[in-house]
Amino acid sequence: RIGNAGIAFIEGTVERAIRRALDIPADEEIEADGDFLSASLEFENELQGQTADIAATFQTLDIDAIDELEEEEFCEVEYKDDTIQVTYADMVEAYNERIRPVFQEKLKEMKKAAEEDYKIDFKDQMNPHLKIALVGGFGNFYLVKKQMQDFFKFSSQNAWTQGIIKTQEDCEKAISLGAALLASGVVGIRQTAPYSVGPTARDLEGNPIPDYAIKYKQDIEFGKVYYHIDEYGNKSLYTVGAQGLSRIMINMGPKDKTAQNLLLREEFRSRLENTVKNRYQTAYVGFSLDASEVLSIHIQEYDPENDKLGELHTEELTSYSNLFDMTQTDFPFKNRRG
Repeated sequence: RIGNAGIAFIEGTVERAIRRALDIPADEEIEADGDFLSASLEFENELQGQTADIAATFQTLDIDAIDELEEEEFCEVEYKDDTIQVTYADMVEAYNERIRPVFQEKLKEMKKAAEEDYKIDFKDQMNPHLKIALVGGFGNFYLVKKQMQDFFKFSSQNAWTQGIIKTQEDCEKAISLGAALLASGVVGIRQTAPYSVGPTARDLEGNPIPDYAIKYKQDIEFGKVYYHIDEYGNKSLYTVGAQGLSRIMINMGPKDKTAQNLLLREEFRSRLENTVKNRYQTAYVGFSLDASEVLSIHIQEYDPENDKLGELHTEELTSYSNLFDMTQTDFPFKNRRG
């Protein structure tokens, strides 16, 4: 339920290190361009490769010893023409700002629900019927484990984490048991959109604005067609002919500024336009994803003069390079709405 905690932590740490190294004020935006993403990836690789060293350092210096942690370099990343030093203090401060308050709130919600719905007694730290496991890559990070242990007041005798995913064999067993639960229908996997997508909308000045049919991390059903819904709860109507549907906006993250405004290739636009015959050239434009996350665009003609729907025409977007003119892509997207 935390969502993009790992990404938020990585970007927050790198941003903090860059500001400190280059003396960039807090009110000045650091653009999430290729240089920033590259630096974030460098930092992420170091995190994954130094899990044990991170834990040992924090256990030695203590996470509250910020002055000492500022002197302790973790790694270096390249940003534009500069080499940026990332310290252990950068990690702690980014975690405290972006992750700790959200995680703390979710831990409180979980504990309350467990106490009320399942009558779990958290005072009994030897309770053999209670196990707590952190799952996912970011769950291995020391500060996440430390916060969880502090919240539940773990003691040296605590049995809540014993026997849970400690070895490679445990990992394989967990995968096998999880697959069995899925196959039997006991549990299901939450299906969320890997990115935002929709026809490029325009504001009154003609500037592109992010206005998606499917939104990043939205709960979705594979194969279901999703449309942009206007403020009145109706499907938005688009002009498909006469270059009306010429661009599609795709955003791989949660922020508007990272959206890509992709120009459709002329032959693909013509194919879509030919599906609409009414004189207004209007249609509903929807999108769907299959289980392999292959994107499809759906065009359903709507003739407002006769209040008549046409057939649903579907195009599977299996190859972006064949459908989009990658030489005419707006990236990163600038949010002009303030």
